[in-house]
Amino acid sequence: MTDRAPEPEYRDLEGNPVSLDTLCRKEPAWAANRIRVTLNERDALRAEVEQLRRSRDGWEHDAGLYARNAADREAEVERLRANQELLNGARDRQDERADSAEAEVGRLRTQLDECDSAWWSKQVEQLRQERDEARIVAIEYYDGMVCPEPDDRIEQWRKELEQTT
Repeated sequence: MTDRAPEPEYRDLEGNPVSLDTLCRKEPAWAANRIRVTLNERDALRAEVEQLRRSRDGWEHDAGLYARNAADREAEVERLRANQELLNGARDRQDERADSAEAEVGRLRTQLDECDSAWWSKQVEQLRQERDEARIVAIEYYDGMVCPEPDDRIEQWRKELEQTT
């Protein structure tokens, strides 16, 4: 036994209660009209159900695309994070190399400055020796003169040479 909704109460044109069968026999035009309306309503409901199915299928399809898209994006994010980690490591190594190179440049500059300083010291010493040699020659020349005129520079040079030797 199936549970059916109670049948609605039908009335004829005078307002008397009648069964559906009686109403259909007495008012066939009304029955035909009701059948047409019911068929149209049924067709409209079927079309609505079909549209809802298509819409649901579209949503399910879209949901699948969104899920795949989300998974793809998540994989891309993970790939980018891994690349970022690699790049951060490479940057850190480059920073270490740059610091090491900077320290090496500083060390080489110090060596160069020391070399330059030593070279210049050697040059100055060589020039001093050449100067002293020239003064010695000048003093010897002065001493060898028959009538030397007094020259304060020669005496000053003699004193400086005596102090350095």
